[in-house]
Amino acid sequence: KIELNRKTIGPKAKQNLGQLLEIFSATKPDEIIQGLEKDGSFTFDVGGNKISLDTDDFIIDFDVQEGFAFSKRNNLIGIISTTRNEELMAKGLLKDLARRLQSLRKERGYNPTDMLSTASVLDLGQESIEMLKDKTGELAFLVRVKQVNFTQTCKKYKDDDIDGQKIRISVE
Repeated sequence: KIELNRKTIGPKAKQNLGQLLEIFSATKPDEIIQGLEKDGSFTFDVGGNKISLDTDDFIIDFDVQEGFAFSKRNNLIGIISTTRNEELMAKGLLKDLARRLQSLRKERGYNPTDMLSTASVLDLGQESIEMLKDKTGELAFLVRVKQVNFTQTCKKYKDDDIDGQKIRISVE
């Protein structure tokens, strides 16, 4: 979205300010932006008077759709989605579990290059298990184990917590 900076345009528009505001509101923002990018200024024809405004005469901002957020710093603009889908949540859970299981490997003194037989995660909610069921191969690869399961197959478990949910994990 683009607005006129009334503090800087007043001296340039003088008695034509009202007409300039009307012409400005009828002009497409994209045209103004393209003119500013190409020439560093945009010229309005107000009753035969040419009023040339430069970048400082405009306030340029962004209005994003619901579900998105943006940030602007210097000449950079970032726009990201603020909604989480199941795939993103599954990837996050996968990375979180992998990090915890890798830490447990280290605690138990396993060599990082050792290929272990099993990683086991207990007490994970059914929804989380469903999200991960197609990703057990990837989790096994990240943790360097032959298989990952969600049943009690190991001898010794460690209590842990993921987002307030108590779980038990083990690697052997």
